[in-house]
Amino acid sequence: MVVYWRPMEAIRIQAKFIVVSPEKILAPGQIVVRHGRVAHVTNSTGDTPDLDLGESVLLPGLVNAHTHLEFSDLNSPLPANKTFPDWISSVVTHRREQARGWTGEQLEARRRQAIADGFSELYRTGTALAADIITQPWQPDYVPSSDDLADYSAPQPWRRSGLRVAESDYRQHLSPVAAPRLIVMPEMIGLDATRLDETCNWALQLVGEEKAQRRVTFGVSPHAPYSVQLSKIAETLGRLPASTLTAMHVAESTDELQWLIDGEGAFGSSFERLGIPRPKIRPQIEECIALLASRCRSLLVHGNYLTGAQLRTIGQSPSISVVYCPRTHRHFGHPPFPLSAMLAANIRVVLGTDSRASNPDLSLWSEVLQARHQHPDIAPARWLASVTSEAALALGAGDDLGTLDPGKLAYINAFACRSHWTEESLLEELTSSPPTEELGPIPLTMLTR
Repeated sequence: MVVYWRPMEAIRIQAKFIVVSPEKILAPGQIVVRHGRVAHVTNSTGDTPDLDLGESVLLPGLVNAHTHLEFSDLNSPLPANKTFPDWISSVVTHRREQARGWTGEQLEARRRQAIADGFSELYRTGTALAADIITQPWQPDYVPSSDDLADYSAPQPWRRSGLRVAESDYRQHLSPVAAPRLIVMPEMIGLDATRLDETCNWALQLVGEEKAQRRVTFGVSPHAPYSVQLSKIAETLGRLPASTLTAMHVAESTDELQWLIDGEGAFGSSFERLGIPRPKIRPQIEECIALLASRCRSLLVHGNYLTGAQLRTIGQSPSISVVYCPRTHRHFGHPPFPLSAMLAANIRVVLGTDSRASNPDLSLWSEVLQARHQHPDIAPARWLASVTSEAALALGAGDDLGTLDPGKLAYINAFACRSHWTEESLLEELTSSPPTEELGPIPLTMLTR
């Protein structure tokens, strides 16, 4: 007898828990994926699944609101020196050491590998979308393809699945969401007008190019108030669509605040050593907030030292989201992050990993665990939202990501769950301790027959 194989119209996956969103948990549940999107979710298990993942928790793909993949060649964070400018100097030294003795081609190859390593780490740790700050050199083909990730070894929850799907079915239904997407944000930075013009023109060029390449779209990132001229930044942003995602590092350190007040302190001394004239007029935090508020969607990164008045202004500017990087915050020994004040001001707070220059890895879930540890009074559902639904809205991706509702892209992650977990205790358990097994996406190599 000849058995004819028929292509599957969709793939039905079952698990003990499906976290559709921070507000909706199915226990147990099934999710149906068709052509890379969620077609259906249900708490009924009457239909035979194509993949039964047993004692697992399914989660939406995570959304990382701030990272720098170019530093993914670092094995450990650069030490937090006495002053913030000292740490910045070590970052600049790292970049220069990368370039020393290398040809242009060799430098590009090294940068490409660092970005590929960071991208692979995002994939392994369940990130579906990341906002990545970039500097030159950079090319769209630095971003790996789905096929480049095919050798990834799957987490244990997927290995336990007793059923398999054909590779062609996988490619039709799950391959479209087999690798993360990036919002690439060229950094506009320059301590002198020539350098700032150069980076602004580069950003304009990238944003003006075709955006559909290799799951990459573009935003922009004016660096920080101590490294840009706001008039030039405003002029550049005026040449871009107002919808272009814009990110800026603001109120990151006390050294920054001191420099903005009087041009003195560690930044003043650093600029003097570099022979850079101190500008008579320095951008103020309020001006940076106003600039970000003028955009349709923007990210104020860090915000560790914002005042109450500044927080109230941000709270009245719904286009601004604040990005909190918990482990980077800990690395620099900052005072407690003003989270409660931000939430009281109705500010959207989302999480990012920053880079390996200030963080041991790019696991966004580890940021959730650190944030939960630092702020135990905040409900676990809010922390889940800060890396899923709220983060997707902050990055302008709410129509496609952030939940596992029908119509969304089917980026699906999994934890193995413990036997005593219940629907009521699930989010508390997930955000209080590391998973028993790795968080990760559905890989081709383990699910096909």
